[in-house]
Amino acid sequence: MTKEELSKELSVAFTKKRAIELAIIAAKDPAAVDLLIDLSFHKNQTYAFRASWILDSVFEICPESLEKHAKAFIGSYPKQNNPSCQRHYTRIMMSLSSKPGFLDALPADQIEQIIESSFDWLTREACPVAVQVNCMDVLYNLKGFDPWVAQELEAEIRFLMQNGTAALQSRGKKLLKKLK
Repeated sequence: MTKEELSKELSVAFTKKRAIELAIIAAKDPAAVDLLIDLSFHKNQTYAFRASWILDSVFEICPESLEKHAKAFIGSYPKQNNPSCQRHYTRIMMSLSSKPGFLDALPADQIEQIIESSFDWLTREACPVAVQVNCMDVLYNLKGFDPWVAQELEAEIRFLMQNGTAALQSRGKKLLKKLK
């Protein structure tokens, strides 16, 4: 899939079915996956969201693509500042960080960047709930990096649950139970 073809697709609204069709095409082309990562930072937030949605779908339907592009994705994770894209980025990171050996496969500074970004998004007041609950899972998956991660995650979950939505309450309770 060329940049022009992908740009044309991203310029119009599409359904989940179309996102999956585009993901299937992109999964067969490593250059398209790299392009989706780049386009998820497009200045047009809707365009970037659509690129992130397809990227998320690629990694969902073709998990081996995630392993091939993990380095590029992990490098871009802390840089993502579009809340709509962060939802997809955190979904991808939830999957990636749950894989056995993830902590062992990365240098400490990259893990620290993922943790820092995830805590930043989790604690940001205007952050969408979907991003916050995904960050909780990412941080739970990375709790083995350093004991302070689990301690700070527990404290932050308790704080957010005080006035949190039903989704935040539900995920928070589930993770607090697992943290004990």
